[in-house]
Amino acid sequence: MPQFRTLFFLGRNQGPSLSDVAEHIGLTLPSMSSLVDELVERGLVKRETRSDDRRRMTLTLTARGEATLKSARESTLGYLGRLLRSLPTSDRSTVTRAMQVLKPVFAEGT
Repeated sequence: MPQFRTLFFLGRNQGPSLSDVAEHIGLTLPSMSSLVDELVERGLVKRETRSDDRRRMTLTLTARGEATLKSARESTLGYLGRLLRSLPTSDRSTVTRAMQVLKPVFAEGT
């Protein structure tokens, strides 16, 4: 799950630092560094030196990382769709309304 959350964060934020991602995910810098090392080795994330400060690195998704994130999102949406289809129509309407109410709350934290 931390890997997916990291990919998701990188997909929604332009060139964050390791510290930015660690803070969002809730991991220590050493743990986040290990996780990012693994994602870099798998070709999902790219580290780049910042042009304005060579001591700092930015993280971005590679094309493979973007495709992996897209696939994971689609799989998750399909799974949730199958689960929700089993609910009565009135309950699905309630869930839809609740999601609309919650969307801005969760969007603030991304």
